[in-house]
Amino acid sequence: EGEVDGSLRNRLDGELSEYVHSRDVSEALSLCAARGAVGYLFEAIILRSLEEKSGTTSALCSLLSSVCTAFPRRAANAARAGVRLCLEMLEDVLIDAPQANLRLAEIVATLAIKGTLPLPELCALVREVLPADAESGGEGGGDASPSAFGVQVLKALVVLSGPAHAHALIGANGELARLALAALCGAEGGAELERAGAGYLLADTLPAHLVSSKPQPAALTVAAEDGSGVGTNASTAAGMSASAAVGAAAAAAPSTPAATWRTSAPPPSPPHSAGPLKTPLHTHTAAHTHAHTPQNMTTPQSTRSSGGRGGR
Repeated sequence: EGEVDGSLRNRLDGELSEYVHSRDVSEALSLCAARGAVGYLFEAIILRSLEEKSGTTSALCSLLSSVCTAFPRRAANAARAGVRLCLEMLEDVLIDAPQANLRLAEIVATLAIKGTLPLPELCALVREVLPADAESGGEGGGDASPSAFGVQVLKALVVLSGPAHAHALIGANGELARLALAALCGAEGGAELERAGAGYLLADTLPAHLVSSKPQPAALTVAAEDGSGVGTNASTAAGMSASAAVGAAAAAAPSTPAATWRTSAPPPSPPHSAGPLKTPLHTHTAAHTHAHTPQNMTTPQSTRSSGGRGGR
């Protein structure tokens, strides 16, 4: 895309700060028409999200989603570069922002749902960049290992789109994504998913009681493409952990043995998704969520106050 000049960089930084308060995407999208603007904005958004509160990160994810819709080809290149940069910095950022891996997982899940960063490509990128011997900081955050990050991405997929839709997304390209995710998570990550009641994500088939559920976002309210709506997470105050949220979504889903993860037979297509997610997450609000949709689902609150890195 090329480099942005100082003037445009300052305008993009200013507009990003304004968006956090106004949730109006129109000016940011207008600026993205300039050469290099999409790449710079992606990098600035992702870096800023790492140290933001959960609700602000959700709003910034909505802005990323809007940019992906308006500039799909440029967004794909920008997503790869931005996520790579953040993965390279993750270990250092976690020292001061122990929730950064959870924030990045939410961003990556959003990009995967949009089809901007396919899951097999993400897995290859994570295994290439994150050190395999990174120390674990536990479920509360602070873990930069590939396995832990893979688990956090899978949990974020459930939180953002629901169990059935997340499972369908993982199986949209045959076994490629599922096998890549199983290899990324490994035995330790698989055990964590089982404990969270989400082992079905890496299985060929979805538990019967989840097959009929309509895929939709869970308790997530984000800004609309036209800038209307407020980018907040309705469950922020509840403080529910990611594992608790995924467990609630599974709602007593039967345990899936790890041995079933790597079968060669292609999984049957779930009834509600023959391919990648098409419905924008931002078209739903908490007030319109169906009664059977699990509520209060979010990644853990960051302990740091707002004020991320916002650019280089």
